[in-house]
Amino acid sequence: MANQPKTTARAVRISDEVWDAAQTRAKGDGVTTTDVVRRALVEYLGLPSETTGFASDRQRTGQRSTDDV
Repeated sequence: MANQPKTTARAVRISDEVWDAAQTRAKGDGVTTTDVVRRALVEYLGLPSETTGFASDRQRTGQRSTDDV
C-alpha cells in the first residue's frame, strides 16, 4: 500500500453472468477481478503491463491494494 498509488474506484455495468464467471475464474487463477478488468483495459489500449500495479505482481512482494476485490 505504501508503494502503490491509490486508484479511483470506477463503476461499470456488466451482466451478472459475465461478472460471476470472471470472479470465479479470477479466484481460480489466484488474481482479483480488478486485475482481470485492468489487464483487459491495458491490453485493449496497448499499454505496457509492467506499469499497471496488478495484484499478482504485488503478491510476489507481499503488498496489497485497497482496490483488490
